[in-house]
Amino acid sequence: MQPLDPATTPSVSRTPWSAASEPAPIVLAFYRRLRNLPLGQWADAARPAPSASSDSALPDMSLARAELRAVMDARPCVVARHRRSVQHAVSVTEGFVHRSVAGRMKKITLTAALALAARPSLPEEIFARLYAPFAELIPLHDLLAPRRAAAHGPGELAVEGRAGAMC
Repeated sequence: MQPLDPATTPSVSRTPWSAASEPAPIVLAFYRRLRNLPLGQWADAARPAPSASSDSALPDMSLARAELRAVMDARPCVVARHRRSVQHAVSVTEGFVHRSVAGRMKKITLTAALALAARPSLPEEIFARLYAPFAELIPLHDLLAPRRAAAHGPGELAVEGRAGAMC
């Protein structure tokens, strides 16, 4: 096998993922907080709220999910990575919660993670509806705080993002 000519660039990227599909720092912060969330609180967040059973709330959530899907359709690698990460996170609940509750936990967690990844492209009210199950447990301002702090320390966030990557 002949070595590559150093003057030519290989056609395949040397990084395991492209910069566009690298996990957003806010999503990594969400996964860190989720890992420390008590299972009971997480399971309670997955239970449908009494107001969510009304017929008027269902179309709003369907529209919010459709908006998220439209944004994320252009980022299939991001969706696949978060699906794996959420599946792994929910796997720790096996034997502790009913399968139906675990399925709902997976759904709300994936929706929240994707909403965080797509947040810059989503209207604020759509994002709020998608992130609502975690709004009190993992407040958005807590996820933004490490980003603000890292802005003062150069390179801190990039190193943290690589070490905690979910790929």
